[in-house]
Formats: sequence, C-alpha cells, structure tokens
Amino acid sequence: MSANKDLRWLTAPGLTGPAKRFAAFCATDVRQQSKTNPEFDRELYNDAAKLIIEKLQSSTSSEDAIKDGQ
Repeated sequence: MSANKDLRWLTAPGLTGPAKRFAAFCATDVRQQSKTNPEFDRELYNDAAKLIIEKLQSSTSSEDAIKDGQ
C-alpha cells in the first residue's frame, strides 16, 4: 500500500479545531519520521495518532454541545 493511501484517514472530512491541526501535523511528521528513522514503526504511530485525534475530536464536539446549551 502506498504511503499516500496509508495517510488518507488524516484528511477525513469532519475533523475540526485541534483534531484537524493535529492530523495535518501528523501527515507531515509521519513522512519525515519514515525517511529519517529506520526503526520507525508506522503502524504504532498511526494507532497512536488515531487515538489522539479521536480524543481531540470528541472533546471539541463536547465543547460545541456545551456552547450550544446541550
């Protein structure tokens, strides 16, 4: 699988705020890490990034619901 296909999840529609910014950072960082670190574990990085993005997105959604009075 190509590197670009591996990273499609980083540009998923619906990401907002910190989750979107972190995903953009990861898209650049994962490529850099892959090039410079021969022991880089891309699968582990992806799993960790997905978890963080999920947490950031859920906290943003919660904050939006609070602002909307829900």
